[in-house]
Amino acid sequence: MALITDIADAVVTALNAGTFALEFTAVRTLVPQVKLEDMSTLHVKVVPTTTRSRLVTRTATEREFIIDVGVQQKCDVDDDDVTDPLVTLCEAIEALLFGKVLTAGSKKAICIAVNDPAGRDAADYSHASTLRQFTSVSHFTYKVVS
Repeated sequence: MALITDIADAVVTALNAGTFALEFTAVRTLVPQVKLEDMSTLHVKVVPTTTRSRLVTRTATEREFIIDVGVQQKCDVDDDDVTDPLVTLCEAIEALLFGKVLTAGSKKAICIAVNDPAGRDAADYSHASTLRQFTSVSHFTYKVVS
């Protein structure tokens, strides 16, 4: 299997083994679409997205892989008592994965960054206003040196 999907699978395993205040089962997918009528359930999707490689010596290559983790649920987005636990879940996922070394196939991958330098919003406001749904996507950068 491709290394990026091995890393995504390792992220799924780590998330599903974690202890969180809200219950969910993370799944890996290339197409993170869910029917709107199924959104009343909490969905956590792990999506392998980007690969970057660079030569660090004549014989060593550094590879980075970006894995997106999306958290979505249709809910009363105007009620902080409903949305605050979802925002807290996103922070707990970040805390679990950041800096953690995962075994991905025969390689080791470490999460070296979360999101881009501009950061991310706690939730996607366009989804909240148009779909009445909580959506948050974080980008986790994993590094593998071989």
